[in-house]
Amino acid sequence: MAAHLFLSALLALPLASPAAPLAPDTTAQAPASTADTPPWYRPRHLVLQTGGGLGMVAAGAGYSFWRNHADLDILVGYVPKKYAGSTLSLASAKFLYSPWVLPVGESGSCARSW
Repeated sequence: MAAHLFLSALLALPLASPAAPLAPDTTAQAPASTADTPPWYRPRHLVLQTGGGLGMVAAGAGYSFWRNHADLDILVGYVPKKYAGSTLSLASAKFLYSPWVLPVGESGSCARSW
């Protein structure tokens, strides 16, 4: 009987002890600066081109580097057999470097909310 009382007292001991301080939250999210930065392999913009030197229709994805001063676009184009004698599939890479950006409009961009 004494063993049962001793065992039940040991099991009830954590319930009777004062509350321990909480451990720091380790599931918190990373700071906003790293959470807002997309991974390097995710395109920053999409490109659709008609006409030009890369076929009748060309589509691709673009990436930004060096604090948005450089862009690299990877495009794949297509020309139907009717216009080229044989079907053409073309691939291209386009690099753009902008050492400075000129603000347009009041808010510094050309985007407008309606």
